[in-house]
Amino acid sequence: MPEVDVLTMKEMLSMGGSLLAVTSTLYFWLVRSNGEKPNLEVFAMKPPEGCVLMPQEQPQGFYKFCSFDDHVCAMYWLDLAVVNNSTLPNAILGLQASMRLADNRWREAMVQTPNETPLPLNLSPLTTIGLPVTLSLPIEGPLGSDNAARAKQATDALTTPIQLRISLHSLKNRTFDVVLTDSADAKRPYAQMSRAA
Repeated sequence: MPEVDVLTMKEMLSMGGSLLAVTSTLYFWLVRSNGEKPNLEVFAMKPPEGCVLMPQEQPQGFYKFCSFDDHVCAMYWLDLAVVNNSTLPNAILGLQASMRLADNRWREAMVQTPNETPLPLNLSPLTTIGLPVTLSLPIEGPLGSDNAARAKQATDALTTPIQLRISLHSLKNRTFDVVLTDSADAKRPYAQMSRAA
């Protein structure tokens, strides 16, 4: 049996320990830096509910969109969940939304948040917040005769399944875009609209 030089063995163990330390430091540095990247996600908790507005219900949206005789203003109520997957805080500075209409065109909506959750909105690390929004946009057609007709008119103006395009604007000019599609799967509890690929 050959003799093992004690000095060589110490050098080999020292080199192995150093390689292990460098490898583990690099691994944990990569994991940490990945966790600190800005990463916001948005989900719709249920499909939007809408109705065509009467002029007195929302004068700002109605007169902004209904300057033409063949358009009415539809308003949709939507509950969003915004997730901050980063280990660092972030903020929502702005929000844009578009809806796909029945003719397959995207139309940008006027977005409003309630007074209780005004933008900008700070997000703590690794948290989820609820963000109710209203989306107003013009749709073609005459004003419906009653509430049920106006709600059907607002629903019929959108594609089936319903599609929304949401853009969250955050710190350092970062934008997080997602297209959400209504799932017709009645078997699963309606927790969210699914993210389109």
